[in-house]
Amino acid sequence: MKRFAVVVAAAVCLGLAGCSGSTGGPDTETAAQEAEYQQELNRGFAMLRDQRFEEAKDHFSEMAQDHPKDATVALSLGVAHHELGEWDAAQVQYDKAVENGNLVIVKETIYKGKVTEERTTIANLAFKNIEQLRADRAG
Repeated sequence: MKRFAVVVAAAVCLGLAGCSGSTGGPDTETAAQEAEYQQELNRGFAMLRDQRFEEAKDHFSEMAQDHPKDATVALSLGVAHHELGEWDAAQVQYDKAVENGNLVIVKETIYKGKVTEERTTIANLAFKNIEQLRADRAG
């Protein structure tokens, strides 16, 4: 990951970090579904960390079909598109992350290839990436 903020771990609880480790999947998830969802997120995060952006795009696109309003998935899919130079698609996903990501609290991010502890929201990370997207488009 060269330059975009991406989530490594997130928690959702109406803005309270650390509440049971939920990550923003569907409200009716069972413990097994939540574990599977988290495992799939982690697989995608690993693809982004390893700069396997085409694979990450495919993976998060598939996840987005099951979780269309999931801000974590949208942000991650946006990063994959952005890294592949698919700027319009990245913008669409970043906008979804902004719209749905105010209550998703991030515990760790990947930025400029480095995992860091950072307390922020998915929406704030999406705003950072939109700023970078604008700079990239400007040239």
